[in-house]
Amino acid sequence: MSRSKYQELKDEYYHQKQEGIEYVFGNDQLQEYFKRTGYTMDDFKSGKLVTDGYGGIGTKEAFEARDKHYEEWKEKVKAECTAESIFEDEWWNHECGLSYDFSDALAITRSYFPKYTPKQSLLNKLQREFGKLNW
Repeated sequence: MSRSKYQELKDEYYHQKQEGIEYVFGNDQLQEYFKRTGYTMDDFKSGKLVTDGYGGIGTKEAFEARDKHYEEWKEKVKAECTAESIFEDEWWNHECGLSYDFSDALAITRSYFPKYTPKQSLLNKLQREFGKLNW
């Protein structure tokens, strides 16, 4: 299966380093981060450092830049991809053929195209393709 435009754009986004944001997990990594950057726990209290709640640490400005970049990237996906192509990629990514549950693929597609509903013909095609690969 060839790479889709959506897959290319996802790779483009995920491989870009977000300047000023690092991900640390656990106290040891947090202490290493403080030692390496010169920040301290007091920088959280003062608001100089913030977290995204998923292990990301950085300045408020760094997170704002990341969010702006994400919104620009999302608009690019909407301009260059169709809802059907996103749904199909996510259908395969979430192994919907195994579970017969495409809710995750649909939720992701709807984050770009809120009113999208897959046609039964597309669902049938995807399930047939899955069957050929696995039977």
